[in-house]
Amino acid sequence: MKLVLAVLVFVPALIACGACRENPVPPLHPPEPTDGGAGGAPVVVVEPCERACLRLAELGCEEAQPTDDGASCVDVCSNVEDSGAVTLDPECVVQIAQCEDVDGCVSIASP
Repeated sequence: MKLVLAVLVFVPALIACGACRENPVPPLHPPEPTDGGAGGAPVVVVEPCERACLRLAELGCEEAQPTDDGASCVDVCSNVEDSGAVTLDPECVVQIAQCEDVDGCVSIASP
């Protein structure tokens, strides 16, 4: 619970800091290409945070909703991942079975 509280306190600060950055930082996890569907459709690249947020939305989790300041789930996830201080582990979030399981995916990022 303390970890969730720490994330809730630090995420707004990380979002604010991310808005001040001049040089974009490459994502920690490369985008995952998909085939775009049957019939040889064009390749569609789905970012890990986008997939995690889609899963949260499928489950009806509050975390999938925009913040009070209007930041989308994908924006929050990307900013947290880019911070390097904490990770929401989008690959873990994609695999959760219920909203309560998301807390188990949050961890301090290793240096």
